[in-house]
Amino acid sequence: MLWFRSSPPRDSDTRPLLADYDAATTLQSEAAAKLHTYQMIRALSKGYYPSTEQLIVHLRVLLSVDLLNPTNAQLSADGRRLVRHMRRLIEELIEFLRDKNSEDQIQEFLWCVTRAQIRLDVGDMMQRAERAKAGADVGVGGFPSPLMIGGFFFKK
Repeated sequence: MLWFRSSPPRDSDTRPLLADYDAATTLQSEAAAKLHTYQMIRALSKGYYPSTEQLIVHLRVLLSVDLLNPTNAQLSADGRRLVRHMRRLIEELIEFLRDKNSEDQIQEFLWCVTRAQIRLDVGDMMQRAERAKAGADVGVGGFPSPLMIGGFFFKK
């Protein structure tokens, strides 16, 4: 039965949805890189968070930027020290993400927090605060309040 045989999958159906930087021309590769950056920013604006591995890759790219090169001759001694500290901070962040966030717990927590619906009964809170203030103004058992006692000591 030849007509029941499944057709082989087309190349476009099985290719992963990753950025294609091996385009035919430099113009196409630049456009693909810009589109990939746009897609990342759009995903962040829609509330999606990058995985730990994606964060580590982006931080490593940041470390390779010429601006964070501590041997840059155009920097002063304080500038080099600042660059070294920034590089160390980024490296420590990478280690933190690798050691403490291997299963994307921080991203999951942020995702849950941004979607949590918290409702406060402000009217009830105000009534309770007014009752508590009224009780504090009366004092405990008819004794004068500490403000009143302090007023006796600091009068001229």
